[in-house]
Amino acid sequence: MINNIVIDLDNDEEYLNDYDDNKINDSLANYILDSIVDLNYEVNLNIKFKYKVDNGEINNVKEKINYTFKFLKRQNETYIKKSNYRNIFLILLGILFFWLYKLFDVYNLSVISEIANILSWVALWSFGENLLFARRKFNIKRKKIKRVFNAKINIEVEEWYEKGFCFIFVDLFVYRLW
Repeated sequence: MINNIVIDLDNDEEYLNDYDDNKINDSLANYILDSIVDLNYEVNLNIKFKYKVDNGEINNVKEKINYTFKFLKRQNETYIKKSNYRNIFLILLGILFFWLYKLFDVYNLSVISEIANILSWVALWSFGENLLFARRKFNIKRKKIKRVFNAKINIEVEEWYEKGFCFIFVDLFVYRLW
């Protein structure tokens, strides 16, 4: 099975990013990522231009898609790296507070001891939550980005606009004669 993603473009403004000329717009990138149903299969991007384009613009769209998903890949990897540092900090903080809990418990400082115990469990719980739940979302996104990055891009240019214009012109001309 192949994840076929169909993108219909009526004009160039539908894929252009307002703030970065090298990327496609965020809504199109999110649409592409959200359209990937199964991570185990390859992705085909089928782009249909419903307006007149030349080879330069077709290559430009391909380059923008490539650049956008390279950027998203770097952004995702940076987040995972920061998350790893945060997890190391949380586990060390949890161990420190647990050590303080045991230390204060030995000296019978029960209130301070229980506060240290609660803080140690909060830090360890946050570490566990990040490791088990938050990281999974970014691993799935990383796999989707990898699939799009390796996707086959099929381009189709519909030429109905020229034929449609001629038919409209002929129809107007025929109606004027009658």
